Amino acid sequence: MKKSTTLLTSILLIALSSSVVAQMPEEGQFASLSFKRQNSRPYFDFATNTLNLPTVEVSTLGTYMVSMKLDQTDPLITFDLHTAKAVTTSSQATAYFDPKNGLLKIPAVQVGNEVFVVEFLWDWNVTEVMRFTLIDIRPISDTQDTPPYPSDAQLAQIHKDKEVSFNDITYQISEKVTDSYGKKYYFSKYGRLRGGAYGVYIPQIYDGVNPLPLVVASHGAMIMGPRELRNWTYFAEQYGFIVVTPSYLVATNYVFDTGFDMSIHLMEEDSMTKDIVETIVNALKVDTSNILGTGFSGGGYPTYLFMMNYPEYFTALCMRSPDYSDEYQIPFDKEKWKNRPIYVFWGENDLGVIKDDEGPKLLNYLLAGLDLIPEYNNRTYQNSFISRNGMFKWDAIPNSGHEHHADLTSQWFINEVVQ
Repeated sequence: MKKSTTLLTSILLIALSSSVVAQMPEEGQFASLSFKRQNSRPYFDFATNTLNLPTVEVSTLGTYMVSMKLDQTDPLITFDLHTAKAVTTSSQATAYFDPKNGLLKIPAVQVGNEVFVVEFLWDWNVTEVMRFTLIDIRPISDTQDTPPYPSDAQLAQIHKDKEVSFNDITYQISEKVTDSYGKKYYFSKYGRLRGGAYGVYIPQIYDGVNPLPLVVASHGAMIMGPRELRNWTYFAEQYGFIVVTPSYLVATNYVFDTGFDMSIHLMEEDSMTKDIVETIVNALKVDTSNILGTGFSGGGYPTYLFMMNYPEYFTALCMRSPDYSDEYQIPFDKEKWKNRPIYVFWGENDLGVIKDDEGPKLLNYLLAGLDLIPEYNNRTYQNSFISRNGMFKWDAIPNSGHEHHADLTSQWFINEVVQ
């Protein structure tokens, strides 16, 4: 698997050709569509952007030959049912679908030279087609005793090495950005790959001796961790901090919109946050007195649900145009967080759901939980305040919409927080 890309990455890079997708069949209509190809392992065809499943065992209905088309118009990785035909001859199933819970399990799917274990979930809310959303993907090698992350010793070498090996399988993990900047690195979470890959960026100033501040940044709904890393590399070089960008399914709102397996997702990604930070802190020279947790848009969820849950690691928080829901809260440590820097902001011209609904609700949730009293500063009453103890800050950024603002966050962290 040397120098190969994962299915998760490969699929997102494919340029789709236009295709017509069949209407969603009722349970008794699977056999009305035609599809012919020889029996083999399920595989993804890059030329046609089609996932081919030769023998799908459909609970109570029988076995079917199925093909599914990749739909890149959806922000998540989704496939629409393209063809389905009943299989008359008995054979060992290569995939399994349970209509009761909508779960499609594929024990082994071929993607180029790699093989993955994959799970899809039928999106009941889509009625015009039978649409499946990717919820779990992991390499076959993960079914063996593969460690969940690179070891501390291996991670400590990431500013030197371009590959890391587990069980005689080599993964390419680094990529040169430019001649003037440092390097960025991607690590897969070899487990239930619901969180996916996370990125690490180490600026050129890092020498392995002097500790640097750390920024752990969550993406918004439209991208995942490795893509989010690109938004921070310039500022990591400018201000001299390490950046880690996990991938959160929670940040895509998928967990909240569907409610499927919600408690498992929340527990997994909470634990994933702790594991990633522990790995980086143990392996690199990190200034543990200056670790910022931040998230943009949908990344507001991981910030207040997960990062705020670990005051033993995170020393400051910044929530940027954040999503929030009253249904999902944590009993955070008031005594620790009320005396640590927290910055919440959104744009004056932000999305209505942010500036008029979820943002103000998040402010009330935090201020009430921290028992803080806001005092309005030199700007207008509606647009800015800081708490009496000076640790909690809120702004509505003038002339700004729903914008990422890694620049503003970096400047605040280094100039106002880092000691």
